[in-house]
Amino acid sequence: RALRAGEALYCTLTEKQWVTPSAVRLRFALPSAEHVLGLPVPGHVMVIDDAQIYRPYSPVTVDSQAAGYFELLVRHYPGGEISTRLAKMSPGERAHFRGPVGNAFEYTASA
Repeated sequence: RALRAGEALYCTLTEKQWVTPSAVRLRFALPSAEHVLGLPVPGHVMVIDDAQIYRPYSPVTVDSQAAGYFELLVRHYPGGEISTRLAKMSPGERAHFRGPVGNAFEYTASA
């Protein structure tokens, strides 16, 4: 698993696709093709910029179906510090993540 509590994770953007005029799907590479993000459902990662401003984002991929990468679906808000930075990224650029960050709710699949 790529995410480790208290440790920075830097991931390279490999794909970017605008799905609406204000929402972009971003695919980030994990350290290897065998790595999974290691995030419980529900859970989120913190995206951190150079000024140490951070925002939570929930990946739209799950570990069982996405080895080697994870994806975020980001709504770009004009004036939003992190959403603007993410929306302006180009493939090959890296982003800083921290996590895993969960909550008190635990998801269990129905039988």
